[in-house]
Amino acid sequence: MRAFFSSGLVVLATALASPAYAQITTAEALAAKKITRLEPISPWNIDYGDNRCRLARVFGSDDERHLVSFVQSAPRAGCNLTIAGRYIRPYTTSRKSYLGMRDNAPMRQLERAGIGEVAGFGPAIILSSFSLARTEAEEAADEASKLRYAGVDPSKAETANSVTLALGKLALTFETAALKPALEALNTCTRSMLTEWGLDPEEHESYRPPRLTHTKELAKAVGRKYPREALRRRQSGVFQMRLIVEADGTVSNCHLEQNTIADSLNSPACQIAMAVAEMEPAEDANGKPLRSFYATTITYSMNP
Repeated sequence: MRAFFSSGLVVLATALASPAYAQITTAEALAAKKITRLEPISPWNIDYGDNRCRLARVFGSDDERHLVSFVQSAPRAGCNLTIAGRYIRPYTTSRKSYLGMRDNAPMRQLERAGIGEVAGFGPAIILSSFSLARTEAEEAADEASKLRYAGVDPSKAETANSVTLALGKLALTFETAALKPALEALNTCTRSMLTEWGLDPEEHESYRPPRLTHTKELAKAVGRKYPREALRRRQSGVFQMRLIVEADGTVSNCHLEQNTIADSLNSPACQIAMAVAEMEPAEDANGKPLRSFYATTITYSMNP
């Protein structure tokens, strides 16, 4: 089996390629496709959980309920995104499905999306880490500046106004209207997490995140400790791991949140990370070492 570590849009494990993007933007897809539009039938609901923040809304009709749900276990650019409902089914069976949320940004190919069912809604597309796609100008700006915002980037949320799937001549769009207020509520929830962890939210509005210096080695170590019963059952799974990284680079705490249900899959990632993780500490906007957090998605996947 394999264990993959990912963070936001940048996939850190070399066994996976970077996300693929369509040549068209969300606005261009909506102009050229046969579109099914779903209106909201509920307000956005924000759930402050013990170790996660969940933002969800129901679309469609009482007879054809569809769900859009964003979940974060730490303030980061990427979210766990679930889209569920009957009209989702065609997009779960093709690697040529694309997803977009911003009119002027390229759509992202759903080549590694999980497929499942959500009770009360039906078939689902599940993305363990989805970020608002970047334009070329934003990619250049991000590359020039190593500083990041802990949470969904407000500048990118400014232009997010739908959740749209595209496949061939088909498109399905959830009429969210402006997503910025909802994503700001999600950021407020995750900022409260920083306070609970003893970290300063203001210092994390512009900072350089800590860096794991040996991602491949740690992923291999976690993979080698795959529980035997889970291996026998060929169970896969997705976990969210959070480390507290001190200003000197040492790891002082680890928390693991399981996103998928697999009774035999109890990951030893925290024990391994606490023992062997080598980190470069975070830095504040002035380059001073900063006590911070490192969050990543761990995906267990059986070799084909």
